[in-house]
Amino acid sequence: AAGKSPGADARPAPPVVVAAAEERDIPNQLSEIGNVEAYQMVQIRSQVNGQIEDIFFKEGQDVRQGQKLFQLDKRPFQADVDKALGALQHDEAQAENSKAQADRYSALEKQGVISREQADTIRTQARADASAVNADKAAVEAARVQLRYTDITAPIDARTGALLINKGNLVKANDTPFLVQLNQLSPIYVTFS
Repeated sequence: AAGKSPGADARPAPPVVVAAAEERDIPNQLSEIGNVEAYQMVQIRSQVNGQIEDIFFKEGQDVRQGQKLFQLDKRPFQADVDKALGALQHDEAQAENSKAQADRYSALEKQGVISREQADTIRTQARADASAVNADKAAVEAARVQLRYTDITAPIDARTGALLINKGNLVKANDTPFLVQLNQLSPIYVTFS
């Protein structure tokens, strides 16, 4: 070993690679088993009793909020609106006549031709007839609301599930089974154990 130069047994220096450091996003990808669940599920039911007249979607179709899904037979509900309007018009005419009569009786009372009791009776009848008009207006609005319920629309953007009832079938308000289930898929939940 005498006569060897120092470092002759030493290994050669390893090569070194140099690069400039930089900051950037690196995707994180994990492969796991999970369950995909709808972000929101809505079971569509009718709010009124009626016969399904038309269906405006296919199973598995994506639908938008406000899109019509079902239409029930509107005829009975339109008849109720017309009947309520007729009662309103009748009572409006009656109230108008009662008011005119109350005005006449008030003038006659001031002249001393009739008693205060008779005038009060007619004025009370006029107020009662005016109240009947207000009740009729509420009945008309209620009938219009029921008529609007014959158009069943999607409350959310979603994908339709299995259609559980077909055209021509009778449905009851809030009955079971529901007509169709809507599943909101965007955004969506994924659960992992």
